[in-house]
Amino acid sequence: MRQEAEMRTEHGTEQKDGTKKIAVWKLTAGILLAAGITVSGGCGSSGGESKAEQGNKSLSLCISESQYEECKAGIEKYKTAYPDVELNVETYSSSERPTRMKQLDTELMAGKGPDLLFMEVWGSNDAYKMMKSGVFAPLDSFMEQDKEWDGADYVQAVLGAGTFDGKQMVMPLDYYATIAVASKEGMEKAGIAWDGGMDILTFMQDAGRLYGQEDTVRVFADVGQLAPFPEMLTGQFLDYEKGSLAVDAGRLREACEAYKFIFPEDNGSGDYPSSGDFGFGERIGSGEAYFHIANNFKTFIGVSAAVAADAEPVFCPLTNDKGETLSKISQYVGIRANSGNQKNAWNMIKLLLGDEVQSAIADRGFYCPVRKSSLEGAVEQAVEEETAYGSQYVKMGILPQTYIDAYKKVLMHPQKCYYATDIYVRFMEEMTPFYEDEASYEECMKKFEEYIKVYLTE
Repeated sequence: MRQEAEMRTEHGTEQKDGTKKIAVWKLTAGILLAAGITVSGGCGSSGGESKAEQGNKSLSLCISESQYEECKAGIEKYKTAYPDVELNVETYSSSERPTRMKQLDTELMAGKGPDLLFMEVWGSNDAYKMMKSGVFAPLDSFMEQDKEWDGADYVQAVLGAGTFDGKQMVMPLDYYATIAVASKEGMEKAGIAWDGGMDILTFMQDAGRLYGQEDTVRVFADVGQLAPFPEMLTGQFLDYEKGSLAVDAGRLREACEAYKFIFPEDNGSGDYPSSGDFGFGERIGSGEAYFHIANNFKTFIGVSAAVAADAEPVFCPLTNDKGETLSKISQYVGIRANSGNQKNAWNMIKLLLGDEVQSAIADRGFYCPVRKSSLEGAVEQAVEEETAYGSQYVKMGILPQTYIDAYKKVLMHPQKCYYATDIYVRFMEEMTPFYEDEASYEECMKKFEEYIKVYLTE
């Protein structure tokens, strides 16, 4: 129900030869020309040295259609605020994304590409590796010299996730906290105490133990939320400076052994209820399932309210091995290191972190805006909206204000923010024979270690 995939629409058009033309905004050519915005046909083709030679009077960016929907208010405001800057905006659909990302990689290796790099973590480049490689221009001097910039307006741990080697390399645009929803009754039945949070390994071990109980129908109300556990153990799977794993070997093995119990359900076809996300909460409230791991704040609120109809909702922030609550960056932006239009790009970044764009991110409800003021009222609004909407499908309860306030506190003060990478996907692929009892842990791990030796030195 109202899943992210349904919100991310595609607007590409088919040409006579059957190929797909670069997707552009849902605006007429007349509107684009009136706004003074040029839309071109290749991601990054308008960037690079040719733009640098124009005397810092242009700005090129390549952005997905879904990102544009959230950022368009800032982009439009930029044109008004900086009328002398030629703004070149290129968009691509979700189906075109893999091709565009490969193209962008090639351009960046050649010292070209758009001035402002919009990145999404799902199926994307490795943010840490990109920061280390020097793709991005450090933002520190812009932050220090800009009198309008105030970092205190933003969730500090999230901005901190944009630093590498002591420098601010990128700016996260949004994030989401990793929090499991349950019921007090279910936790008492399971004998699980999780006041204040639980580290991901303990959580997985408790979940695995529940599978051994004959009266357990389901452990998770949903499927597939625990696969990134290798990154969640510390908040960063690889150590890019040392060229090794950033996870203790013994702890990683324990996590894999715990996941082995969970693997059948976590990787099954799933049983998505006809009542959508609210059905997950209904299952927990009725005692049919134990947990739901929410990946956005509207889902969290909706599931919690559905639990409240028949039970007392409780939640647990999942933490790394240091007890730090975990949040995952979803989207971020950076300035190409050799762009000749870095000042223009910085001015765009400020607008992307301004009220208009950050409020748009909050309104969509998938992820949390990094601007504190935009997030402040978003949760309260979600409580009202999700309760009303969910009641069309399942019975919804009333969430106590103490519950809402406690959730907002965790949301506003994450302790460890990280980027998802495709490394954990490769790890899970290599470890699948172990999960399925077809190979030993040592055999699977050896293959993965051989892979990362090459990966970290590329």
